Amino acid sequence: MFSASDAAFSGFRAGREHARTALIWMVVFGLTSLAMFLAVLTKLWPVVTEMVARGPGAQLSEAQALEISRQIWVAIAPIIVPSLLLNAVQSAAVNRMMLRPQDGAFGYVRLGMDEVRQLAVLLLLTLVSAALNLLGNVALDVLQAGGAAISPVLGGALGSIGFILFTGFTIFVSVRLSLAKAQTFATGRISLLGSWRMTKGRVLPMLGAYVLAIVLAAIVWVAVLSIAMLAAALLAGGSGPAEPTTSGGLLAFLTPGMIIFLAFAVIASPFLSMILLCPAPEIYRRLTAGER
Repeated sequence: MFSASDAAFSGFRAGREHARTALIWMVVFGLTSLAMFLAVLTKLWPVVTEMVARGPGAQLSEAQALEISRQIWVAIAPIIVPSLLLNAVQSAAVNRMMLRPQDGAFGYVRLGMDEVRQLAVLLLLTLVSAALNLLGNVALDVLQAGGAAISPVLGGALGSIGFILFTGFTIFVSVRLSLAKAQTFATGRISLLGSWRMTKGRVLPMLGAYVLAIVLAAIVWVAVLSIAMLAAALLAGGSGPAEPTTSGGLLAFLTPGMIIFLAFAVIASPFLSMILLCPAPEIYRRLTAGER
């Protein structure tokens, strides 16, 4: 059986061994993601300032809530396709780094059929997730309504139990399908069932590796956030990340402190990506190498 801790720390090893790759990823993935974030924020700024002006706990009418939802979707819609493409390119780069380490030109970043297949797998996994959420919500509503018809307390209890079971099932399915991207990259064939077969009987150690990787990424992010706040205080005269205001426009948000914070976020982004994304291809590599 592969070591969950070794798999969880594979991203740290990758960051240490591929420092130049991290620099390229800062530009390709970090700055691109930042540009998309600022583009969305620019469109959403009127909504942000309106909500700040209303104050916490403000009650919205149904029409106001729908209008805010519409504006959010209008702002997000243009970056959905670029985000999916960026995700596919990064997924291919991570798998290339872990499974074909000798192919390291330009930080393992390419545009080719590997990326197309990663995009296809990503879309399939998204559809599976959407279907699970839809069926789960319907099942929970039916279960809770059936229990409530007998007793409100029973309805609440069944709803809570059903939610816990559904969450556990969703995590189980996610782990079983988590090697789909790595296997698709390695074999050149789009497949979800292959991951399902490979992960049989290995859910708990794999889940342990993923949870540990998330914890490690959270620790790194807290450390980066602390350093960024300290740097903002020292270099920007105590000006930390800005709270949105109802005047001054988006430029009022981009204080020197916020710019420093965003710079640290871009610097940290490739390392966080490695910590979170490397365990799956590392597990796939070890399983296909014969480590049971």
